[in-house]
Amino acid sequence: MICALHSSSALSVNVFSYWKEGRDLGTLLAALNILGESGTLEFERKSPRRSQHATNLDVFITSTGGLVVGVGCK
Repeated sequence: MICALHSSSALSVNVFSYWKEGRDLGTLLAALNILGESGTLEFERKSPRRSQHATNLDVFITSTGGLVVGVGCK
């Protein structure tokens, strides 16, 4: 949930919402050098790290091949 317009979450929504609205992630994944794949995109998710200090990721992309990309906007 975005509570402040100046938050990094607001930046991530402004940049990545284009692909969240049902558009193919192929161009975004290609820009990340993940070729020939599609996937899903989520906003604000806990990182899958197994440490005590797991952080929130602003954008979480999972490719159909199982590759996970986390983006933190600052």
